Amino acid sequence: MGVLFLGWDVGAWNSDEGTSRDALFALEGTSLDQLSICEDGKGFRPRPRAPFRAELLQARHPDFLLELLGIQRMKRRVVLAIDAPLQWSTSFMELVQGRLPEEVPGEVASENPIAFRLTERILADFSVVSAVRDRIGSQATKAQYFLRKFGAKPIRPGVFSVKDRWTVIETFPRVARMDRSTRRRVEKLFPKVFPNGLGDKPTPADCDLRDALLCAYVAALFELGEEDDLVRPLPSQRAIASSEGWIWRPSAAKPDFDLRGKW
Repeated sequence: MGVLFLGWDVGAWNSDEGTSRDALFALEGTSLDQLSICEDGKGFRPRPRAPFRAELLQARHPDFLLELLGIQRMKRRVVLAIDAPLQWSTSFMELVQGRLPEEVPGEVASENPIAFRLTERILADFSVVSAVRDRIGSQATKAQYFLRKFGAKPIRPGVFSVKDRWTVIETFPRVARMDRSTRRRVEKLFPKVFPNGLGDKPTPADCDLRDALLCAYVAALFELGEEDDLVRPLPSQRAIASSEGWIWRPSAAKPDFDLRGKW
């Protein structure tokens, strides 16, 4: 059996503000040009916060994410791309551990090494958010709870292994959807999912599913793409990426993005 590519747009633990929900999207295929929505069960679904929270807390295996989509438990490899920070900045962890950080904030907010990890500071042009400063902190702790609950182990910078069958990475779908070439490719593959395209502002529920789809596509790109299809840590960045994590995103995504994809 082939690999499953799963995207998870993480919702907050408890917040009742707004309409953001957990959303999952599952793809399968043996090449990037032959990706399709997983036919075993329903390949995509938004999940209300409270039921999803209960299912996460009660789950005994990461396969519960597949079961939520109606995908039967099977011994297929899964590559999961999560839209939430999976690690914390070195300077923030130094504070938590009672030490004074070596790096200190400067005049530019997006360059604050306590609030932003290196991988986030690199993406400042994409209006990346901070798990320390912004509301994404709830989603970050929820995603990290998932990793700890199922015994995730780091196998290289920005990559985790869960149960020896799941590979987990972090991504930021806004980067992918603001890149014209990536967006066109996904729109061509799945024209019926979002007939109006990925760039225009969708309804809140469609927004979650769209981001889950883009996460799933990045998961496929991680597994099936060429080495230079995704931005990887430079040799000088690998040590800090091991401790702070890494946002995997298409190499084609440059700061000269299309503002239609900012939603």
